[in-house]
Amino acid sequence: MLSQMWHELWVLVFVALIAIGIFTGEGLLIGFSVMGLLVVGTARLWNRVSLENVTYEREFSQRRVFIGEKTTLSITLTNRKPLPLGRVRVEDEIPASMELNGADVVGSPNPEGKTLLHSASMSWYERIRWTYEFQCSRRGFFRIGPSTLRSGDLFGFFSSEIITRDRDYVLVYPRIVSLPEIGMPSARPLGET
Repeated sequence: MLSQMWHELWVLVFVALIAIGIFTGEGLLIGFSVMGLLVVGTARLWNRVSLENVTYEREFSQRRVFIGEKTTLSITLTNRKPLPLGRVRVEDEIPASMELNGADVVGSPNPEGKTLLHSASMSWYERIRWTYEFQCSRRGFFRIGPSTLRSGDLFGFFSSEIITRDRDYVLVYPRIVSLPEIGMPSARPLGET
């Protein structure tokens, strides 16, 4: 909110400088003020359309695995418009027990989760893919998501944010144990009857 007021103040400053330039006959002041208004207007328009036609997708090689097995998480960010993105940042909620190799992960407000971060610049019609491998060390049903996408104009004046509500999951089954390993005779698993 404060940042929005700050940007509105810049527009008023440029309009005031144009008025001062007109009354004093200073062409240079008018020119710089008009250029400033054009930059602010372009930045605001760029910010407004920055996250349109940007998609974020998660894909698992396997959604159901056993403890100790590895699976792959592929994340795809696609810009489907003729407008480049100077910066885009994605934050994705993942379970705290999920250890992704080579990922940029920080703490999360959720005590049972952490945040997977991605930052990139994207040209028009570009697709970026990140792939991570992780080993399932705990059994359970693990939810991944929601994700937050942030972007803005090329100058860094404005920023936009969208939260995707789609969630994915990984189901980790318990370890398979053979009957002799737990000391149960395989001939009579239910005992004598």
